[in-house]
Amino acid sequence: VDLSHKFQSKNIRAILSLKPFDANGIFGRKKLAQAAKLDPDSLIIPRQTHSNKVTFCTKNGTVPDMDGIFTDNHQWVCSLQVADCLPIYFVNEPETVIGLVHAGWRGLVNGILSKSADLLLMNGFSLSNYEIVIGPSIHPCCF
Repeated sequence: VDLSHKFQSKNIRAILSLKPFDANGIFGRKKLAQAAKLDPDSLIIPRQTHSNKVTFCTKNGTVPDMDGIFTDNHQWVCSLQVADCLPIYFVNEPETVIGLVHAGWRGLVNGILSKSADLLLMNGFSLSNYEIVIGPSIHPCCF
């Protein structure tokens, strides 16, 4: 599913798959990247732990114990694996910062969104002009 049209910028690609992946998600994410004509070696792959931890990535590859990733590198692809949690996309086109946050109930209760804002401010980025898109998630009718 392509969510790119949800962003004002035409330079953003936001894709997701409704198919299940392997438990650690790495093989599935690389396969999805290839299908979307993205370089699978450019992925940033957080090892999600339902925490409130976020980071500004200075290299691609696997990021341990993290539920939010941000970068200003145009060559890298942020990735997440979600089931019933919210994927939240952050884009600031003038400053070219993108981010993905895995927002489960634990992370939300423990302030993952405010920690994301703090992270951007600590790295010298303004909080103005952000597009924030909430991706699909589970609904009460699923229970």
